[in-house]
Amino acid sequence: MAGGQNGSLRGLRHGQHVCVPYEDPARVVDEVAACVVAGLVAGDRVLVVLGEPPGEPLAEALRRADVDVRAATASGGLVTLQSWTELPGVDATDPDALYAAVGRQVARALASGFAGLRVVADMSWTLGVGISHEALERYEHLGNQLPPRTPVAVVCLYDRRRLSTASCASALRAHPELALDGQLAANPYFERAEVTSAADRVDWRLARARRLRRDEEHRCELALAEAARVAAEAAVRARDHFIAVAAHELRTPLTSLRVNVDFMARRLAQGHVPAVDELEELLAVLQRQCHRQEQLIARLLDVSHLDLGRPAVSPQPCDVAQVVRDTLVEAAALSPEHAWSLRAPERLRAVVDPLRLGQILQNLLDNAVKHGAGARPVEVSLTAAEGEYELAVRDHGPGIPAAERQRVFERYHQLWPASGGMGLGLYITRELVRLHGGDIQVESPDGGGARLVVTLPVDGRGPALG
Repeated sequence: MAGGQNGSLRGLRHGQHVCVPYEDPARVVDEVAACVVAGLVAGDRVLVVLGEPPGEPLAEALRRADVDVRAATASGGLVTLQSWTELPGVDATDPDALYAAVGRQVARALASGFAGLRVVADMSWTLGVGISHEALERYEHLGNQLPPRTPVAVVCLYDRRRLSTASCASALRAHPELALDGQLAANPYFERAEVTSAADRVDWRLARARRLRRDEEHRCELALAEAARVAAEAAVRARDHFIAVAAHELRTPLTSLRVNVDFMARRLAQGHVPAVDELEELLAVLQRQCHRQEQLIARLLDVSHLDLGRPAVSPQPCDVAQVVRDTLVEAAALSPEHAWSLRAPERLRAVVDPLRLGQILQNLLDNAVKHGAGARPVEVSLTAAEGEYELAVRDHGPGIPAAERQRVFERYHQLWPASGGMGLGLYITRELVRLHGGDIQVESPDGGGARLVVTLPVDGRGPALG
């Protein structure tokens, strides 16, 4: 008999030979009853061998499935036996006789106008008959040798509480398919009948182990391919989103620059000479927009370098406190409406890339300005401990929810999309911190707002710095 595809007993087809090991009848009886019902609906004759004791649970399950057992029996569609020994002329201890009995039942079903035969047998019928487990295994193997396309399907139920371990082990060797928890699957322990000698069995099991390994490798390849497909689709979506956001963000300062330059050009063309304070105000606007443009382009380049694995990091001994002060002065000049404060030692020597450290702090300051609720204070602190130092920036905005405290460092992730930006600042910051062997965390201080804390080693020994 040919094996089938994965599914359930409800979808049993001709050519399938299934073993159903069980310990709790209540867990299999409804599925078996559904198999019987499906056979009746398909036009098969269904032969049920109830076993010992009589199969009341199955009969009750058929009634629950709205099967008119009396009518189905009267029509010949449903035949119930307690044991194969009820059939005339059958020697239950002779595997060949049992095999021949199944063949006769198939022929009679076809002669009576049925599409085929479906056998559902609880193998407890073998108890008290005297059939050995070796003979039972041969009988099951014979069932696999019916001519191709013979319209028969067989389900054999093995009650592990009542049948011997040897019989259950034989069943696992003799059935091409298993039904576990109602689901059909190929039986990895099925051995063909011709595998008889110990040497043949070793060869067969080794070949089976190789097939299982290849199947597992194939499943892994499929899983990896699926993961790669999902990742590629996500990357394409992220790229498209990034391009749209980047185009918008790059256009904004350019538009402001052009508008202001065009305005001044028109004024000059009309013979208007601007006053010094008007020029200073215009130049301040142009300066801020140029700075913004430079930041956006620098972040795009940083992401490109990170993707290529070639980040430009050049550690050297420097005064971290001075780098922090210089960066803060630049930020305050660009956002004078904020109240800036710094708590830091006069000097703090460490090995770090000063340009990248300034970039880390600038990104944290930009984040604080963006989410700092108007002109509220931005507080910067620099402290040293044994072997490391801590750089922290606190704003007084709405804060960062606990569920978002790791996601804010993801590429393109925007906590508040309406505030603008490409979702790259904190991502780049985290990567630069990691390149220096440090860590960055989000805290929610008392009084509200958010506090981003960077911890870096004084000696500069990071994974990329060695």
